[in-house]
Amino acid sequence: LGALGMLAALLLGLRRWWLGLAVGAACLLPTRSAPDVPRVTFLDVGQGDAALVELPDGRRILVDGGASATQVASWLRRTRVRHLDLVVSSHAERDHEGGLPEVLRSVRVDELWATEPSDALREAAADRGVPIVGTDASWLSPDPGDQGSANDLSVVLALGGVLFTGDIDEEAELRVAARTDPLPVLKVPHHGSRTSSSDALLDAVQPRLAIVSVGRDNPYHHPHDDVLSRLASDGVTVVRTDEEGTVVVEVAPHELRVRTRQRHVVIPR
Repeated sequence: LGALGMLAALLLGLRRWWLGLAVGAACLLPTRSAPDVPRVTFLDVGQGDAALVELPDGRRILVDGGASATQVASWLRRTRVRHLDLVVSSHAERDHEGGLPEVLRSVRVDELWATEPSDALREAAADRGVPIVGTDASWLSPDPGDQGSANDLSVVLALGGVLFTGDIDEEAELRVAARTDPLPVLKVPHHGSRTSSSDALLDAVQPRLAIVSVGRDNPYHHPHDDVLSRLASDGVTVVRTDEEGTVVVEVAPHELRVRTRQRHVVIPR
């Protein structure tokens, strides 16, 4: 028994040593490097939104977190993203906010922007000491005191050459169209619902590329044919996550570099 006990203790010690070595090695792994130009990764999260914006100065911003509680957090860990300067919840619907509580618990986050965060997101922010900003002057929409549906009160902002639009529909699009400058990339509002991507918005933004974050065979029939027709009429290249999976866009001064699992495309600006 004494020999067996010594063997067990030895094995336990070896196990702890290997675990410690593994943890130490993980800590030494290099973090994800900053890009030379703004890089935006639109994650394939099904019928939902999630995008990571990486800027040349090293800042990283996550806009929305999809519906799954763990998918985006797991992707961040897998791609060695350990710190986010900012997390944005466009609005408190599960297909946009569902994964954000786990993100806050999994990586270091400096600040959370959200107009009406869910109880789960508030709790995660409180647990991790992440301050919540409910209104910011850099938003294009909504304004303080605005009334309307959760969709039309989505946070809209421009980051890295992309206009992020949440789920806004026509009324909010008119407000945004009056304020935005032209931008090369449009995250198509509300997954391409029929009343989104109005002529007014497209005329104001003048995008070269439109990203549709949408689920395969979704019951809403997004994106609507009318939306695709408007984009085609304006000569906008459309890339859909339901068809091509995760989309990586590099916003260079004179071109957009688009990578999916199916193709690499360069679009002049």
